[in-house]
Amino acid sequence: MTAGHERQPSESTSKESRTIAVVTAADVYLLRSWLLDDLRKEHQDPTAPTSIGSPSMTETIGSLSPAEARTALAWTVVDNRVDAGLSSEDVLLWIETSGLRGVRISVTDMARDLQISARQAHRRIRQVDCVVAGLLSDLPPGGFYRRARRPKGSQCQIDDAEMLTAVYAECFSMPDTRRALDAVRMYARNQRPTNAVKGRPAYLAGNKDDRYRDAKRVAEWINTLAHNPPVPSTTPSDRATLAACRDIELSTDPQVALQQIRNAISTNQREALPLLIAHAGRLVSDADTAGVSAWLDYLQLRFHAAMESEHITALRYARALQANATRFSPAGVADPQVRKGIAGRGHVLQMFGHYDAALRCYHQSVRHAVYFPPADHGQLEDLHDAYAQIAYTEALRRGNPSHAMNALRHVNQLADQQSDVIEIQFTRARRILEVAISFGVRSESLTLAPLTRRAESLVENSFAQFSKLTDGRPSVNRMLAAQDIKLLYAIATRDAGLAKAAREEYQRVNDIFGGYANLTDRFNRRLREAAILSKAFRDLPAVSGPSDPLRVPAASPQRPTGLLVQPTAKSRG
Repeated sequence: MTAGHERQPSESTSKESRTIAVVTAADVYLLRSWLLDDLRKEHQDPTAPTSIGSPSMTETIGSLSPAEARTALAWTVVDNRVDAGLSSEDVLLWIETSGLRGVRISVTDMARDLQISARQAHRRIRQVDCVVAGLLSDLPPGGFYRRARRPKGSQCQIDDAEMLTAVYAECFSMPDTRRALDAVRMYARNQRPTNAVKGRPAYLAGNKDDRYRDAKRVAEWINTLAHNPPVPSTTPSDRATLAACRDIELSTDPQVALQQIRNAISTNQREALPLLIAHAGRLVSDADTAGVSAWLDYLQLRFHAAMESEHITALRYARALQANATRFSPAGVADPQVRKGIAGRGHVLQMFGHYDAALRCYHQSVRHAVYFPPADHGQLEDLHDAYAQIAYTEALRRGNPSHAMNALRHVNQLADQQSDVIEIQFTRARRILEVAISFGVRSESLTLAPLTRRAESLVENSFAQFSKLTDGRPSVNRMLAAQDIKLLYAIATRDAGLAKAAREEYQRVNDIFGGYANLTDRFNRRLREAAILSKAFRDLPAVSGPSDPLRVPAASPQRPTGLLVQPTAKSRG
């Protein structure tokens, strides 16, 4: 079933839900076994397991697909965890070993990750089975079915590119990340045209180790993930960090722990983030542990930290923020955090080159703001940024100039309403310049050559306005972004002097304030591309900058984001 399609329970399902017998722990075990059998089958085989082996479970499931049943079972436990007396660790152990996220982690691996024995893990899983049996027995008619569907108003169009990217992000929550990544890569290759010689998927023509065979099960992982099951608050790397830093004393107050993350982000203390994030995840493990507000704040901070490091896991936290705000917030889908989650999805998808999917998210974010108007300055700034990102994404993909200009008109209207807010004015000037450069560059030579004198004047005036806004003492992020855009303009105009000045100023800011690893990587990529385009740029050395412990090559975009001007085979040399 495609995301966003709402199905009503059939008459037979409703009748069955009224006559559910008492559920036992053995019934729950049979249900979990049935769902695991479904995960183990090859996705090319459409035949699903025919019998659960438990009449009460068959009645409970009704017409739900295995993917929907996994979602319903996971939400049943999460929603009732506190009242049922379960710890968040017990729930995580039970969900992961039951494969309720669409991929199963073995009991042995989870026991090792949680630092308990396998025997203890099996005992705790059986205890959860008993609790779940009671929860299912007490559900009202149709209660299990409703948990398989997302709350009304949370549906959105999700395409294959986003789902595959989301599964890549989930790989970093697996104990064996490398094996999971290999499986997803092989699955992606399997979707390409078949080998013309052998008539078989390309990856099957090569080595057939366990990691390749795992790829056959990725489709069911994607199918389950589409229903937004709950996201664990921590990852194996978080728990490894806590184990290594166990003698460090940290606050036991969830709000203080979250504020420490905010402070580390605002002061660019990236080295402290892995420990602070892992610690906060232990204190704020779900919506019940420290309250809905703290849980949503935690998800937003995790997204922000990963996004600044250009780590693909930012997508899983953006998705979780949208889904959990819709489900748990008193305001429901009207909560501004829902909009932040939608826009966050767009930002990560844009970062990884999925421009069509990113545009859908940004447009949905704008529509959300239309239905639920921003109530304060911060939310208005988010709306301004969404329009700016629409224009920028059109520029990145060399899309429709009229669409970009239409978005910029909204950017100008909102910026005029807040002329005293420097961040909004900076964003406006930056996006106007980037759009003008992108659509004014000749693709065959990557030189700035607008079609008319008016267009050329627009680019020049946009650059002058942007340069004016960067004077004074703006934030570090703006100072670095300013030099990055100046280098972009210098490449397009073949201005070696401006490129040298931008490079020197960028290095000066990095030396004084520390800088950001992702911006430094992109700036150096621009310098390398400039040297390819013209001899005048070949004497410019790379800039040095800080490292980022959250930045992982395997989890970062292969192409630095926002490059805009990038040589092709025809323009090189």
